[in-house]
Amino acid sequence: MSSRVLTLAALLTGLGLTGIAAPSAHACGGFFRSETAQNLAIDAQRALFVWRADTVDVHLQLVADTDGADFAWVVPVPAQPELSLGDAAVFTKLDGLTTPSITLERDSGGGGGGFCGSADQAGGVAPNETAVTHFGGGILGDYQWDVLAGATAEAVGTWLGDNGYVLPEGFADAAQPYLDGGMRFLAVKLAPGSEDAALDLQPLVVTMPRPGDGKLVFPLGFSRLSAVDVTPVVLYVLADKRYRVANAAAVELSTVATAVGARFDQGDDFEYDATVDALTDAAGGRFVITEYARDIANRLPISPEVDALLDADVHYLTRLYARVPRASLDDLVITFANEADDVNNFQTADAGGAGKETALAFAFVSLLLATGVVRRRAA
Repeated sequence: MSSRVLTLAALLTGLGLTGIAAPSAHACGGFFRSETAQNLAIDAQRALFVWRADTVDVHLQLVADTDGADFAWVVPVPAQPELSLGDAAVFTKLDGLTTPSITLERDSGGGGGGFCGSADQAGGVAPNETAVTHFGGGILGDYQWDVLAGATAEAVGTWLGDNGYVLPEGFADAAQPYLDGGMRFLAVKLAPGSEDAALDLQPLVVTMPRPGDGKLVFPLGFSRLSAVDVTPVVLYVLADKRYRVANAAAVELSTVATAVGARFDQGDDFEYDATVDALTDAAGGRFVITEYARDIANRLPISPEVDALLDADVHYLTRLYARVPRASLDDLVITFANEADDVNNFQTADAGGAGKETALAFAFVSLLLATGVVRRRAA
């Protein structure tokens, strides 16, 4: 029997680093722009979490084309972070290594925070009741940054606004829970002299204490202030084992491949993100895919930029992907996956005509089973 093969590559899209306070570790932030901006295209935001023995390094990439419009990026942190500049080539190499591809085969007779550490590690912040405490700031590459806290989010918002940071309406209500939990805010904007150029910004690396409970909370609620209808999220985790999402429907790439084949049989577009959106809707808006999970130490050399990050504690790479509707922008809890198998980013889907109804049923049964397993784990 002859066959023809179609190949689908998932295009990498941006992520929003955002959040609402949680009792464990935090990875969070809101990206805000001025309402008058005419040309501020956020092409891609990605995060890479590198878990080391005592710290977590978070590489945050923002690609922005700007005509000089003001913007700000605000990230709650539990303690004073260490900041440095990363290398954009790391993301380029990780994308090339892990981007999913689904091959659809048809037969000829038939019609694919935690980076911030735990809040209890911060020791709390006791700012003056009527003032903002400024913990320092400076210039780092094309960025200007400040770290501050206060008794009220209104006071923090006033300080940020007075110092050139753009904030949306509703900032205070979204920020107050972090201050109540003893958090500080890292605020980032373009440094003076950088506003007038189209920038491919270097990643910002934020180093914080490693959370003792092994859980990384990636809160997304803060991004409702500036989110589009669907926020794509791409998270890389480099550690000593595979990581997973514990409080959302979570599946592996093979389930998406099955759904791609089923949708194609029904005449729908052969399109990765459209399939992810359909599965996300079926899961109630909270749906995360493990697109890649492998020990990459035995794949050396990958590239000098990635190889430099690896050591005895950092050798297993996980890639997680989600497309989150605005109404579902809530915390994701990321933790290690015990005894979980590797995930290959190359998958094959059967789109044989005779089995189209069975294939579609299988895809959604797999989704429901996965949703149930995840929710029981999180309970």
